[in-house]
Amino acid sequence: MAAPSFTRWEGRPMTQSRSRVAPSPGRPQVSVVITTFNHAAYIAAALESVLAQTYPLHEIVVVDDGSSDATSDSIRPYLDRVHYIRQENRGIARARNTGVAAARGDLIALLDGDDVWEPGKIERQVAAVSQHPDAALIAANGVEFEGDTAVFEHLFARAVRERLRPPTMLKWDCYDALVERNLIFTVSQVLIPRWALERVGESDRRFSTSSDWDLYLRLARDHPFVFLSERLVRWRYLDTSASGPRERRMLQWAVDDIPILKREARRGRNARADRIRGLVQEKCRRTAYTAFGYGERHDRRWARQYLWRMWRRHHSRAFLTYYVVLLVPPRPRTALRRWAPRMMGW
Repeated sequence: MAAPSFTRWEGRPMTQSRSRVAPSPGRPQVSVVITTFNHAAYIAAALESVLAQTYPLHEIVVVDDGSSDATSDSIRPYLDRVHYIRQENRGIARARNTGVAAARGDLIALLDGDDVWEPGKIERQVAAVSQHPDAALIAANGVEFEGDTAVFEHLFARAVRERLRPPTMLKWDCYDALVERNLIFTVSQVLIPRWALERVGESDRRFSTSSDWDLYLRLARDHPFVFLSERLVRWRYLDTSASGPRERRMLQWAVDDIPILKREARRGRNARADRIRGLVQEKCRRTAYTAFGYGERHDRRWARQYLWRMWRRHHSRAFLTYYVVLLVPPRPRTALRRWAPRMMGW
């Protein structure tokens, strides 16, 4: 898959600071909150992409979540242009909360320390805010990349992509679609008005990998989102990220996703609550099957431990069934593999 044309940030010289230049009267002030953990090799590229934004930024807040590598050394040349906060390692949600609490802008743009933006990203999002001031979140499209190659040319789920043909901007009351799955692939895509964050509160620190989805769900309950089709974000694939290697991403996310769905079911009413409870059951079945497949192809011991932990937490027979199947030697396991879905009514 050929990479789309993007500005290349690695190795670029430092640009002049735009981080604390006040916008023209009447224009909203934008605070950029960058969270980073062991991103020594990538944080400079992230910062350069922020400093190159065509919209004048109010401030750049960088929260170093207890990095153990040379991240602080990589940030040092930028200290005259950023508000740098270093804290003990507390996880992505707490790091994000620290940054948002320190920010003073009307609009908060979030960025992971290993991702990069195109220069017009913030300008396009601010223009969308002016057109749709009731929107609780503005998300830009982008690509996932590894090295110099785009490995996936969209950062929106299919439900968004289908509605963005041919419009370049989509305003959508998307809660019912969002509860089925996270529609936005990385937090680096989003800009959120301060008023919206004040209404829903902080990112939930209990969720180590899906705190972003949890935040979006709370925002989407009462307000629309706006989605921009332009590819303005580059999401860097690293198998050392919080989500882990690609083969285990869905399994890592599910640890948080299932409790989040259970909470949404409790808060829902009537048919919506029933539908979300059905989504919880389906999520358990799909996760159990995915863990079983991972165990067969990669690491049976890890998969068995995962299935057992999930069974203890959720008591879904799907987890217990596939845990038992993975205990069986290979030849009998082939027959049990055909039997397990029938047992669960698939």
